[in-house]
Amino acid sequence: MKTSPGQRQKIIPGLFFILSLFVASQAWSGSFEDGVPSYQEGDYQKVFQRFSKAAKAGNARAQAQVGYMYFEGQGVKQDKAEAAKWYRRAAEQGWVMAQYNLGIMYEEGWGVKADRKEAVKWYRKAAEKGHANSQVKLGNAYSDGLVFRHNLTEAFKWYRKAAEQGNAAAQNNLGLCYDNGQGVRQDYLEALKWYRQSAAQDNAPAYHNMANLYVHGLGVEKDLTQAERNFRKAAELGLEESQYMMGMGYLSGEVLPKDDAEAVRWFEKAAVQGHEESKKELLKLRGG
Repeated sequence: MKTSPGQRQKIIPGLFFILSLFVASQAWSGSFEDGVPSYQEGDYQKVFQRFSKAAKAGNARAQAQVGYMYFEGQGVKQDKAEAAKWYRRAAEQGWVMAQYNLGIMYEEGWGVKADRKEAVKWYRKAAEKGHANSQVKLGNAYSDGLVFRHNLTEAFKWYRKAAEQGNAAAQNNLGLCYDNGQGVRQDYLEALKWYRQSAAQDNAPAYHNMANLYVHGLGVEKDLTQAERNFRKAAELGLEESQYMMGMGYLSGEVLPKDDAEAVRWFEKAAVQGHEESKKELLKLRGG
């Protein structure tokens, strides 16, 4: 079974980005600069006060950081509606991180009414400026066909842009495109290349998808031992499909030594995450 990343939505914090910009440029408003050392020290209330001053003066960087602090409840009571408001102000000034985060707010319905079209609008703005996570989101929008007309060629284009920047999720998705011939001619060797790059960043779905190539001998010689190693790595990273495969491996005893107790252990890990086939196997093993 092939898998897609299915990553949990995350609001990207501004601090690491802010600090890198702080080193690169000193042309910021004083109140914003003053907030950075306080953030490093964990004095969030002082940080919030100083960033708020800069944000109200129109500093897009500060507006994005204030949005994040409202989202997380750092130095101020958590308020996702306020977070969305400040992200929007920064996003409208072209601040890329705010555009991406505002997209997530609309996609998830955090502080705003859920609106996939509005989410994709902001992802596109950031994607066109080269933001890799937004490029993945835009690729997903073309792939799932829920906002745009289903267009796998466009999905492939945006996945490649992000993959070439080293984005692990995009590398896995690009591998899937080549693996399944979606938006590009089927090419298992190219699929393997991108899965490997993604897996090198410990992306569990890429390990799983690479394992499938070894199971079926697609682009590589069939090698069940190598497949097991990749399934195990993905399983250890928490991917339920791979945990199920590990359980089946111990249950069958074809590649791994037969070990019902070890099979149960892996099925339980997957079942906790809602994996239905693992639940069924557990019932069989327990005589249910």
